[in-house]
Amino acid sequence: MRSQSVLVRRYIWLMSTIYDAGRISYEDIEKKWLRSSLNDEKKPFPLRTFHDHISAIQELFDVNIVCDRSYGYKYYIENADVLDLDSVCLWMLNSFSVSNAIAGAKDIRDRILIQDIPSSRRWLAPILSAIREKQVIEIDYLSFQKGEVPARKLCPFYVKLYDNRWYMFAREPENPKMKVYALDRIKALRTLDEEFTFEPTSADRESIDKCFGHCIYEDIPPRVIRIKATKSASYYLDTLPLHKSQRIHEVGEDYVIYEYEFAPTTEFQATLRKWGNQLEICKE
Repeated sequence: MRSQSVLVRRYIWLMSTIYDAGRISYEDIEKKWLRSSLNDEKKPFPLRTFHDHISAIQELFDVNIVCDRSYGYKYYIENADVLDLDSVCLWMLNSFSVSNAIAGAKDIRDRILIQDIPSSRRWLAPILSAIREKQVIEIDYLSFQKGEVPARKLCPFYVKLYDNRWYMFAREPENPKMKVYALDRIKALRTLDEEFTFEPTSADRESIDKCFGHCIYEDIPPRVIRIKATKSASYYLDTLPLHKSQRIHEVGEDYVIYEYEFAPTTEFQATLRKWGNQLEICKE
């Protein structure tokens, strides 16, 4: 029997193959499978196994793979907008696809250079479990500004990956104010036999969505910001937006003006400086 991790990698491979192709026949999928690095023994992809995988993908990822019989029996993702709109699902697909590619390149592992993301392996899983089960956690924390802080109980609401670091947004049981904690500064974490019943408010989520980076400042409200980018810079921003609210406001011959809505924090100012004269804030 295949291990669960092997099966999940196969599900991701199949979902990624169909997503990238748009529409693809079972015969072409099997040809790709015979060349896949996941298929070390070069075994065929039985039709029954193929349909079992499709059912598992629907159950695990809520992604519907269907066959268009009027178009040469081509398979496609019926609800591809789930991947386009659900940033977590798309991130999972991208992450697993990268993991699959690297797993199949063991012979050239010394040629693959990656940057480690601090803390994600140790603390992310118990925090996600606490969010799901609404369990109170207690952490020992080292602040870069204050040093070691006393152990504190927290009710975790959200986690966010930003600039290769994971952050947790949480509140204390007796204090409704949500604060942010970097996972790589947590020195110890204990899941307590205590539950909390309250949910994050819509204002909590909005404050995260409309902050730039990971910090939330009550004295810096979100506002509409327009940034003029050089043509060369726009190519980068189109593929990796500065913020999720990014949209194109105006296109010129040698520039593009983008419009955003977020709180212009110090992180935003630092990001702007990195771009030098390629980006400038439009005067209101």
